[in-house]
Amino acid sequence: MSVELEFTGGVDDLISGELGGVQLLINDLERRVKLMVDHGQPPDRYNKYFAFPEQISPFRLISVAKKLGLYNTLEGILRQDLLLAAGQKLVPLDTDALLLTHGHYDHAAGLNLIRPDLETWMHPLTKRMLYSWQMMSGTTRNQFVDVYTNMFTAPKKYGKEKFVSGEEARIPRNIKTFESGITFKIKDMNVTAYLVDHSLVGAVGYIIDTSEGKIAISGDIRLRGRRRGDTEAFFKEAMDA
Repeated sequence: MSVELEFTGGVDDLISGELGGVQLLINDLERRVKLMVDHGQPPDRYNKYFAFPEQISPFRLISVAKKLGLYNTLEGILRQDLLLAAGQKLVPLDTDALLLTHGHYDHAAGLNLIRPDLETWMHPLTKRMLYSWQMMSGTTRNQFVDVYTNMFTAPKKYGKEKFVSGEEARIPRNIKTFESGITFKIKDMNVTAYLVDHSLVGAVGYIIDTSEGKIAISGDIRLRGRRRGDTEAFFKEAMDA
């Protein structure tokens, strides 16, 4: 097979499945394209160990995520500062893009772990919502649109160095947005996103044109809201693919 699918979250077993925590890795060996769909926090697994409002310290995220199996911890997609904090070596970026279906925590919370130079696609409304969430929760939590790191130093007034903070520590993520129904490219792979009905604005489903055929995937979807027609249109596009 020239296309490999690896589900790290969003699945438990073939019968019961898993609520949220969607994390899918698609590796098209023929086209040499590797991409992820969502990087969400699995609520059932997370809630076994942590109760609201308790959260994992940002610089322990990688070690805790590995130990508890909360996120896909492929080193090539992880933040360099968090790898260093976990005592791990730095590795080059080995994934081409991350596709985000929408901004709910069980689909997007793992962005905190993702390195900022990874090309990350989302609907413009999702980007606006995640930015608002980031700004309301402070720069140490929910680093969805920007990464704030203290791995850099800058000269002090009297010649010594200090670790940067605030705006000096901000690294914008490599976020790209799209219009519903307009195809965009990830290297030689065509991807088209379609708005779907959900309880959050900006939710989309993707049709991904791989070397073995098209894959249709949506994080969450419904047919009972105001945007039911969008969901039906996505279904039609998926069936015609």
